[in-house]
Amino acid sequence: MSDALSGRIVTETGVVEGTLRFGSLIDAIEPGSADETIIVPGFVDLHVHGGGGADVMEGADAVRTMSRLHGRHGTTSLLATTMTAPPDEVIAALTGIADAMANAEPDAADILGAHLEGPFISPNKLGAQPPAALGPDLALLLRLLDICPIKVATVAPDMGSDAPIEPALMSALFRALIDHGARVQLGHSPCSYETAVDAFGKGATGVTHLFNAMIQ
Repeated sequence: MSDALSGRIVTETGVVEGTLRFGSLIDAIEPGSADETIIVPGFVDLHVHGGGGADVMEGADAVRTMSRLHGRHGTTSLLATTMTAPPDEVIAALTGIADAMANAEPDAADILGAHLEGPFISPNKLGAQPPAALGPDLALLLRLLDICPIKVATVAPDMGSDAPIEPALMSALFRALIDHGARVQLGHSPCSYETAVDAFGKGATGVTHLFNAMIQ
C-alpha cells in the first residue's frame, strides 16, 4: 500500500506539479494540478551535535530527543556527532548512540552511526571544542570502533604535536578507520599543505570546516 503527497515535487530533472506516490521507495510521480506545497528529498545531516535542547554527549535519551527534533524538520537520517572530550566521555557518548540506534523511533530521523569529531585533533585549533585533544592512540581508537558504527572521523593529521608524528602510526590510525567503514576527514588542524597531501595519500577523503580558521 502506498502513501501519497501532492504539491510541487523537486526532482533531479526539475520541478513537477502533481502527486508523489510512495511506499518504502517512490512508486510514481503523477503530473497534475497541485497547491504550493514543496516536496523535496529528505535531508541527510552528516555533522550534527544535538537538537531540541539535547546534546549527543549526554547519552541515548539525548540522541533520541535530537533525532525526533530533526525528524520533524525534514532530516530523514543523520550522523550523531561527538565532541572532543576525555576518553571515558567519548566512550559513554558512543555507547548512547549505539543504544539509540538499536531502539529507533518511527517518527525520528534515522541514526546512521557516529561522526567522531575529536579527540584526535589539534589543541591549537579547537574552535568550539573543549580542551581535551589527544595525540594518536590506536588502542583507544580500536576500542571506540567496537562500540558503534563510526561513519565519519574528523582527524588532524598533525595531531597538534610539537614532535613529528610517526608515519606508520598515522597510517595505522587511518587504516583502522577505513577498514571499519569510516570516512576520514581532515579538520581542526593547522597542518601544512604537504602534511595534508600526505594524509590524503593515506586514505583521507574529505575535510571538516574547510576554509575555517577555527580561531580559539
